[in-house]
Amino acid sequence: MADFFQVDTDYLLKADGDVPERIQHELELLAAMRRAKVKEFATRTLAEVDNETLDAIAALLDDSKQY
Repeated sequence: MADFFQVDTDYLLKADGDVPERIQHELELLAAMRRAKVKEFATRTLAEVDNETLDAIAALLDDSKQY
């Protein structure tokens, strides 16, 4: 299976195995896309909120690095 997905066997077999660079980049891209969707939703939903509050929400989302 590791050969098929082109990853190291430790990544699949060990809970603390290193994440391959390609997979790490894909996870970061997905996280950025998710944050962008949340920002868009907040902007539409909180239209009555002042720009300073929206900027604070956006900054919090940008600072989050959870996947």
